[in-house]
Amino acid sequence: MRKLSTLIVILTFGVGAANAQFSHSVEIKPQIREVSFYRPFEYKANCPDMAAVLRVKVIRRSNSYAGTVLIEAFAQNKGLITYSGKANQAMIVLYEIRPGVKPKIVGTAPFYHVPPDGTSRRVHIYRNWSVSNEFPASYEARIVYDPDILIDGNRFNDDCNSTNNVRRMRGSAINGLFSNT
Repeated sequence: MRKLSTLIVILTFGVGAANAQFSHSVEIKPQIREVSFYRPFEYKANCPDMAAVLRVKVIRRSNSYAGTVLIEAFAQNKGLITYSGKANQAMIVLYEIRPGVKPKIVGTAPFYHVPPDGTSRRVHIYRNWSVSNEFPASYEARIVYDPDILIDGNRFNDDCNSTNNVRRMRGSAINGLFSNT
């Protein structure tokens, strides 16, 4: 209660008057909860920014719970500078991931020249799909670079944002496509 009355006196008469009346000082520590609205890499970077893209579409239905899906992966340059590398320095890789089994590469496409907002060659596969499959496969698109790409002296093939180089879609999300269309 004494701290509250001291605080009221400080707020009423000012800090100088409060210190004259009381022999102790009160330290007010604000309780601030920091909230950040900053989202890194939403801006266009002045460098190549290759991002993995993974798209899945139902292209044919057998019934309400089964059909054929198209799964495609590609790299998109979200930067302001053209990505320009040599052959086989970078590629988009599409993985099929089944529970309990090592991920399997189901497609690859190398890329070496991608302008801003442009895309690489696409990797795509078709899969017969059934929502009744208890353990559906997941799919992952991943950009893979040559291990020495950052030290080759070419800044036009240095991806400035590696946080968007992998995209994954779970089988349960693909199952949801059948209920939405």
